[in-house]
Amino acid sequence: MSWLANKRTSLQIAIENVHDGDLVGLGGMSLYRRPVAGVLELIRQGRRELRLLDYIGGFEGDILIGSGCVAEVRSCYFGMDVLGLAPMHRRAVGEGRLGVVQETEMTVAVGLRATRSGVDFIPARIFAETDMAQIRTDLEHVDSPYSGVSYVAIPAIEPDVAIIHALLADEAGNTILGGEYNLDQDLAAAARRTIVTAERIVDTEVIEEHGADIPGAWVDHVVEASSGARPTSCYPEYEVDLEFLADYVEACGDGQFEAFLDERLLQREPA
Repeated sequence: MSWLANKRTSLQIAIENVHDGDLVGLGGMSLYRRPVAGVLELIRQGRRELRLLDYIGGFEGDILIGSGCVAEVRSCYFGMDVLGLAPMHRRAVGEGRLGVVQETEMTVAVGLRATRSGVDFIPARIFAETDMAQIRTDLEHVDSPYSGVSYVAIPAIEPDVAIIHALLADEAGNTILGGEYNLDQDLAAAARRTIVTAERIVDTEVIEEHGADIPGAWVDHVVEASSGARPTSCYPEYEVDLEFLADYVEACGDGQFEAFLDERLLQREPA
């Protein structure tokens, strides 16, 4: 798809490009700039058996798990920041209903970078003398053909779909994240398909004035979704809504996840 093409569409149509069983990478981190609007549409469309790549997982991944959409999670942490661990993730893991691939910050970052680089692994020294390979059986020891030094091969990660929320984008998908980039640039570049939801769709001249964080060449669908990260933050538009998140954690603890989801989240109008 040309980087000049108009890629603007509705959230419903964009999410129809996510299929059951896909490896879905979610942008943002923890409680910051998470693609909540996109996740709610995944729930509305009833996706199942998703494999979730959530670098540092938070609220948006938790409601996806609680809704029965996720079969496996790849993450190095899943929680609600100051509010403790993510309740539905913790419950699903404890009950044996959720597969877990133990990641670290480095294995996710390097795995995405390997895909960007067009290779199926990148060697790293950091795990060579640790037990990480006993936890992750897909990590192989390799020896350098030049020095004989032993490395651990970190495999490439290629998400089927990336869903990223941003501050601004134009109709061609050129995107300004608005700070806290995390791994979103690598995620957009590595994924087979990238969906960007943005607070506002603006003229390309606005993007050019500031410089795009994600070029339109990496984006397949762009959706205007005002407040699309709430109750997580989207700097400088709004901060984390800790009161809402505290209510969510309490509801989950009382066994009221489904009621909270229906009454306070799914009532939102999709973009």
